Amino acid sequence: MKVGYLMSVFPTQSQLWYWREVCWMKKWNVPLQSYATRPPPPADLAKHAWAEAATAETTYLWPMGAFKILWCLFTNFLRSPIGFIRALWLGFTIDTDFTQRPRIKHSVPLIIAACRMADLARRDKLTHLHTHTAAKTAIICMMVQRLTGIKWSMVVNAHIEWWGGAMSHKFRESDRTFFVTQWMVEQMRIEYAHIPQDKYCLGRVGVDATRWKPAPGPKQVNAIPIVLTVGRLVSSKGIDLCIRAIKILKDRGLRAHLRIGGEGVERPKLEALIKELDVSDSVELLGNLSEERYLDEMSRADIFILASHEEPMGVVYMEAAAMEVPAIGTNRAGAKELITDGCTGLLVPPRSPPDIANALEKLIKDPDLRRTRQVR
Repeated sequence: MKVGYLMSVFPTQSQLWYWREVCWMKKWNVPLQSYATRPPPPADLAKHAWAEAATAETTYLWPMGAFKILWCLFTNFLRSPIGFIRALWLGFTIDTDFTQRPRIKHSVPLIIAACRMADLARRDKLTHLHTHTAAKTAIICMMVQRLTGIKWSMVVNAHIEWWGGAMSHKFRESDRTFFVTQWMVEQMRIEYAHIPQDKYCLGRVGVDATRWKPAPGPKQVNAIPIVLTVGRLVSSKGIDLCIRAIKILKDRGLRAHLRIGGEGVERPKLEALIKELDVSDSVELLGNLSEERYLDEMSRADIFILASHEEPMGVVYMEAAAMEVPAIGTNRAGAKELITDGCTGLLVPPRSPPDIANALEKLIKDPDLRRTRQVR
């Protein structure tokens, strides 16, 4: 058996969890080849040390010149005329969410990537195709199966309704679907009861515990507690709520230093908020972090927080747990499965800076409680 792993744009900053899986599959001697639809633009390229090696090991479906596109389409039609027509028909008929672009511009062009992937699958003698996104790459896999007969599977790592529609169609055709949290499995059972339960299962992602582990010996005591948050700077991550919580603590006479790792469209707004609340001495924007820098930041942090409104999974909570750093998360979706409230961290209501501030205050005032992680 040889497996092809198909990712969308790769490698980007948030795909650390994916590359960990690829590396461990190879360590376990699973015959595996990595593919991606296209590389990211330079501004979005991951800053991790492994990014260059990952790029070199990944075969990209795009870009292709006009002659190569025509040749790819022509040869796949000759190989399997019926399969080609079925794949093209799928592009015209699949019931995706077309709120942004019509089907002719959204799904039909995927036949080009599917023909390219089919050629690579034959060349590399793949026996199974696996995708870590349930949007366009899932449709590409569906087309490849029509062109080659190769079965495929997919990972769903966020709300089912986020993946562009046609999910019932994708679930039916996928050989197996892996959900990364139990709440997604429950959503599947309720909303897609017609899909046999042996077609899907729980398949969590992991953290490399050989790297993500606390340093031996006592942890350095910070005179001013360090609070770390890491994520894309988008509104759903609740970074602004953490900044407002730091302001509440400051008004209460409590000092803490919030360090924010990540980049995104909300950065100008966050910079303005920091200035408006007069907390520039307590909040620092770090930009995107390499995995090595991220490890260093986590090792020095007293508390980790991600106040996302609706975090589907939250690998960062797992990374904090691996480093024995108490975490604060919201009591929604993935955080509830990864943080044991009152044991490995605290859960707070979403969109509530006062509750975040109260949780931070509880941990800040009791260093022993932070060290033992028994936050009862």
